[in-house]
Amino acid sequence: MADEPQQIMTEDNRWMWDTAAIADDGERVSHLNKEYIYYGHLSLYRFAAQFCQGLDVLDAGCGAGYGSDYLAANAARSVLGIDLSEKAIAFCQFHFQRTNLRYQAMSLEQIHLSTRFDVIYCSNVLEHVLDVPAFLRSAHQLLRPGGLLFLAVPPIRTPLEEYLNLINPYHVNIWSPRQWAYLLGQYFASVEPYRHLENLAEPDRGPAVMQGRVNEHSFSFALADLDAMQRLPTMTAVFLARRPRPLDALPSPGEPVHMLDESYTRPEGVIPPERRRVLKPYFEPDAKSWRASFHTAETVLRTRGAGALLHDTGAWLGRRLRR
Repeated sequence: MADEPQQIMTEDNRWMWDTAAIADDGERVSHLNKEYIYYGHLSLYRFAAQFCQGLDVLDAGCGAGYGSDYLAANAARSVLGIDLSEKAIAFCQFHFQRTNLRYQAMSLEQIHLSTRFDVIYCSNVLEHVLDVPAFLRSAHQLLRPGGLLFLAVPPIRTPLEEYLNLINPYHVNIWSPRQWAYLLGQYFASVEPYRHLENLAEPDRGPAVMQGRVNEHSFSFALADLDAMQRLPTMTAVFLARRPRPLDALPSPGEPVHMLDESYTRPEGVIPPERRRVLKPYFEPDAKSWRASFHTAETVLRTRGAGALLHDTGAWLGRRLRR
């Protein structure tokens, strides 16, 4: 973990952070840095807004708060954003204030709320959470009848996508779309997968990013079956889960998650030996694997932005120099 980010005290004794500090080594996106990855995340909120019209929404893992604010401004009757980081919640409260918007520091593995919601939104968060079933059980109980859980997670279908998630120390659930759908199906009778796509043509992608011509409308969503989700590329795997199953049909609290495929959870950064062998060309590139390295760099730039590429390159060089 990097040193504690520099904090800036405002005159009214509330905390505010600059772009680098709130990002925490590129893991948290904020409205202070509106580049490609910011608009990719914002497009998820834009897609979700159609399901939140006039409803009460819980943004579970709200991060820097811009998405909660987007839903409160464009769709929802009320929005509560929760996040484990007290720093992030203080940032949210400083930057986004509306009568129908609140923020509260809280762990997704231990949600303590008496309010119920029509929609629970959770995007790019559960890959960080060791006890995903604990969150799903809470979501199941917090939803009103007819409610919706909107879940977005990284799609891990290939060794390259696995590697890109493993180099992020915060990602503990290295799961395929099929694995996410399977676990959701244990708590909800209806699970609809959507692919998250960019609308930019390949020749225009680079110039559009560099010229700032990307916004939340530069992305689209396509309903897909699980076979398509596993086979075809998608920026994010999105699932709409409805119709909560009866309580007595849910997995028991603490029951281990059954893995369908090569998905795994890595507590304390442990990678199964068989997966490390598969990923060796990415972690230890040799003369025969430079093409994979360039592919990796291009994918990071396209999906996570220039800042993430610089960060990942620096981290890789640091590891090489420490050998």
